Amino acid sequence: MTTRKELLPGVFLTSIQDGRFKTACFSLSFLRPLRAGEAAMNALLPSVLLRGSEKTPSIRAIADRLDELHGASIGGLVRKKGEIQLTGLFADCLEDQYAGEAVFSHLLDFVSELLFCPRTEHGAFVPELVSQECRNLQNAMQSVLDDKSAYCERQLLRAMCRGERYACGRLGEPEALDKIDVRTLWAHDKSVLASSRVELFYLGSKSVGEAEALLQPLLAHLPRTACVPVGTNPGPLPQELRRFSETMPLAQSRISLGFRTDVTLRSAQYPAMLLLNAMLGGGEQNRLYTVVRGRMALCYEAGSWYDGHKGILAASAGCGRADLTAVEQEILRQLAELAEGRFSQAELEIARAGLLSDLRLLCDSPGRLDEFYTGRAAEGISQSPAELAAALCAVTAEDVCAAARRVRPDAVYTLEEV
Repeated sequence: MTTRKELLPGVFLTSIQDGRFKTACFSLSFLRPLRAGEAAMNALLPSVLLRGSEKTPSIRAIADRLDELHGASIGGLVRKKGEIQLTGLFADCLEDQYAGEAVFSHLLDFVSELLFCPRTEHGAFVPELVSQECRNLQNAMQSVLDDKSAYCERQLLRAMCRGERYACGRLGEPEALDKIDVRTLWAHDKSVLASSRVELFYLGSKSVGEAEALLQPLLAHLPRTACVPVGTNPGPLPQELRRFSETMPLAQSRISLGFRTDVTLRSAQYPAMLLLNAMLGGGEQNRLYTVVRGRMALCYEAGSWYDGHKGILAASAGCGRADLTAVEQEILRQLAELAEGRFSQAELEIARAGLLSDLRLLCDSPGRLDEFYTGRAAEGISQSPAELAAALCAVTAEDVCAAARRVRPDAVYTLEEV
């Protein structure tokens, strides 16, 4: 049973009573507008908070305390959902009936302690810990540069969405790290606690009433002011195709094509767009893999993804520099064929079966269920995996064609070998 309710102004709980698992899980997400000026600080906060509290002042002490809670775990989360950044903590533990004691309430007490009584020095975060976590975050940002597929996607979005908040990365921008000091981060943490919309998620055997009662001590520490508004602007439909490129010493070149649509999570056409993406390059036996890579041997790997929060679809491939134009043309041709209905019912059913299988697997993973529900809650959408599955089953071939006709090419980014 899934229930959603507002516990305090701007504080919402999604509670799923489900006794299938031997563990209970909980997450707390602060929702912030995705902005280059604060995204890196938001991404940094969970890591700094997990370095210790006043009572539990070290990583070793945290590990010992979690061991005492029958091997419970607490981790940081940083997510990008359209133009909303979600940052906070995720925790899970053995269900009380299996542990023989009230583990979940003790875990919530520990989460509250980390959030509201962090380890400090001279009235702010400990400088050494902040410096260490800044370096860790910088390394995480650098790893995107080392993964050329991720780098190509990142550069496409920065160019394609310049002037839009979506251009900012999930972890923020590297140059912002140089401006962070302990006092700035401490003040920002207080602002996040007070002015952010909060999404709580619980999955376990307890009823919504029991979960709400256990959350009251944590909520009592949560300061509340007017919430900073969050949301995603889909952006304008493109008027012409824009091109961006750069060169780099590489073993192979890469190309990414970005497309705008007016179809988002809120749209009736959203399930059809999911199926279109699966058929193009996001599912098993997709067009880009079987045709562009397999039959035509134009590239080494290819795929596509669709972000329903923003309404953006992108396709990318790794290939030789001489084949970049041919790969671009073939991606566009495959999309045109889908818009014209030049696909079989069997192809559609393979894509549908893949998406339905993904949803079944999602329902067996507490962490993925948390991200599914919290991501939709961020946009003010109430939808279960079962409801999405039913919508996917209702999509027809003509619906997929209509979705493809709503896709507009916006930008091409090439990373060329030298």
